[in-house]
Formats: sequence, C-alpha cells, structure tokens
Amino acid sequence: MDKDYQNFVGRMGSFDDTLEVETDFVKHYGKIGMHWGRRSGRSGTLSKKMGAKLSEMKTHSTDSEDFKQKQTLKTKKIREMSNADLQTLNTRLQLERSYKDLSKQDMSAGRKYANDVLVNSSKQALSNVVIKGMSAGLDSLLKKAIKPKGPVQLSFVKGM
Repeated sequence: MDKDYQNFVGRMGSFDDTLEVETDFVKHYGKIGMHWGRRSGRSGTLSKKMGAKLSEMKTHSTDSEDFKQKQTLKTKKIREMSNADLQTLNTRLQLERSYKDLSKQDMSAGRKYANDVLVNSSKQALSNVVIKGMSAGLDSLLKKAIKPKGPVQLSFVKGM
C-alpha cells in the first residue's frame, strides 16, 4: 500500500487495512464530451411534446384569415414580398392602428391629474438640473476671466 494512504488510515482509524487502492488510473463513467446536467434528446428546457402543445396554444382557431395572413407576411423580409403582399400588410396594419386609436378609452380625471403632475414635476426637475449645471459652468468661466495675473495694487488719490 501507498505510504500516504497508510498515514491517512492511521489518522482516521476507521478504514479496513485490507482495502486495495489503485492509483494508476481514474475511471470515467460518462460519455466523452458529455455536458453534466443536460439530458440527451431534449431541445432547450421543453420537451418536444410541450413545445408542440405550446405552438398549438399560440395558434387560435378563432383567428381570422386576414390576421393569419398578416402574421405570415410579417415574418417575410421586404425584399421577398410582392407589391400586393406589401399593400395587404400595410392596409391591415393601418386598420389595426386606426381601430386601436378609435377604441382608446378616455382617461379618468384622477389619472389625468396624476399624469399632469408627473409631467410638470419632471420638467421642473430637469430645468433645475440644467440651471445648476449652467451656473457652475458660468462661475468657472468668470473666475478664469477675472482672475488677476499678479499682485493687486491699490492707489488712493489724495484730496477726493
């Protein structure tokens, strides 16, 4: 047996002395190039069944044909679209935007007041920061411009 192992067993006192230790090689029970903590046959964190269910949930059977056509056209690059495709997509997007603008609910009085307070306070805070920065810059410029180059001599005129 190895001398270091005997010293270790002597210190610990709880090992069987007949145990043989092979120190010539280390056994590896994984596959070469295996990443620990990853399961083979799975893409990402979802299994294939879960991914299929998720994609099924994303496509609703109640979606209109125009909506489905818009979704497919949005995935294309502009260079791949014909003029008719571009016109169809633009028309659909304009209709959706105008519907959203028309169906927008008016703000309640409280929400409008809170919005006005936030906007006004942020404008005031920003103007204060700008004023402080400009005054600090002007102060440093004035100090450099007025700074005397030598000792100041004062002369007094008698009789006045």
